[in-house]
Amino acid sequence: MSLVQRYMSVFVLGVFTFTLSQNAFAQDVDELMEENQELMDEIEELNETIVNLEEQIAELEAMIESLTEDEEAVEADNDADESDRYGIGDEFEVNGVTLRVEDAYYTDQRNEFVDISPDQVLMIEIFYENNSGEDYSPAFDFNVYYDGTLADTHPVGDIILDNVSDGRNSSGTLAFEIMGEPETIELEYSQLLDLFSDSESIIVDVTPE
Repeated sequence: MSLVQRYMSVFVLGVFTFTLSQNAFAQDVDELMEENQELMDEIEELNETIVNLEEQIAELEAMIESLTEDEEAVEADNDADESDRYGIGDEFEVNGVTLRVEDAYYTDQRNEFVDISPDQVLMIEIFYENNSGEDYSPAFDFNVYYDGTLADTHPVGDIILDNVSDGRNSSGTLAFEIMGEPETIELEYSQLLDLFSDSESIIVDVTPE
């Protein structure tokens, strides 16, 4: 083989090797670009997931805040309800009238002319003092509820609550029919006369001990 032929052989071999390396490099670049695009797609999906999670977290935080506000409102209502509740011996005043439940107890007395025989008859002793500036009687201002059920009155005892003038006081007894064995009995007081336009309801726990 001549020297020229050798040089030509080396040149052709070099060109072939360079071409192969270029093809391999181009293939590597394509693969890298493809992998890079896949990574970019994954990053974009992750960003979308993060945005969705942030929105869900914001919604959950808003729900928690709303629930917290509701709980605080319920607690405030419960505190207000408890502050408006009284017990036997507690004194309260409404529109210049001061009242106090002196006692509450069951009695064996029954009115023989009443068709229905209640399981229990609850007697409630009431003291009241009138400083309203007008004559006043609380005769129609009381209701009794046992476990949420309105109780009927039972005509026994001194159930007449007298009409008293301003600056005077009196006392009397109310009698109510109770059925079963209720856990809670409440006396509700609310002034019904027209001369008291801004009346409020007072709840007194009169469950006998």
